[in-house]
Amino acid sequence: MLNNIKDRIAKCTKCDLCKTRNLTVAGEGMPNSKLMFIGEAPGEVNNEVGRPFVGHGGKIFDKILENLNIKRSEVFITNILKCWPPDNRKPKPNEIKECTPYLHEQIEAVKPQLIIALGQTAFTTLTNTKIKTREEHGKVVSVNGMKVCCTYHPNGIRYVKGGMQTIINDIKAALEGIGDAVTPPTKNQLTFFNED
Repeated sequence: MLNNIKDRIAKCTKCDLCKTRNLTVAGEGMPNSKLMFIGEAPGEVNNEVGRPFVGHGGKIFDKILENLNIKRSEVFITNILKCWPPDNRKPKPNEIKECTPYLHEQIEAVKPQLIIALGQTAFTTLTNTKIKTREEHGKVVSVNGMKVCCTYHPNGIRYVKGGMQTIINDIKAALEGIGDAVTPPTKNQLTFFNED
């Protein structure tokens, strides 16, 4: 199912981002992961390689996972938008509207026990709730059977008191709140759906 979603994303022309993108960035990770990370949109580096969280923010993201003793291969990672907004601008409402159905399909396919929304845009899109991340980070809410935790986006840690440790603490608390959210994958689970 994830491969089918990825193929449709690659051909998508629903908004003007299809005219400026190089590669779509569908997402990657363990297809049946219990933990899903959702960011705002691909960055310029992601647009060149077709993978999420591999630029500056990706290095910070990898350090966050390392501190949590979680392997990147154990989780599923994607964004609200699947195409890079030029100049790393904020997503426009119509772009979010057109891309969100793909995200919902991915969530349905993966069926995570916990979603970590990296940043306000991701959390607002998932919960239809406007919040201030600095006031609500670390809290877990339930939306349509999904448990969603809001924390900061790795790219924004320089503006966050406590920096990377704050994000680590938010995720750790959310994981403890739902119990054993991440278990070591078996060998046959370690498949990345974007490796055809």
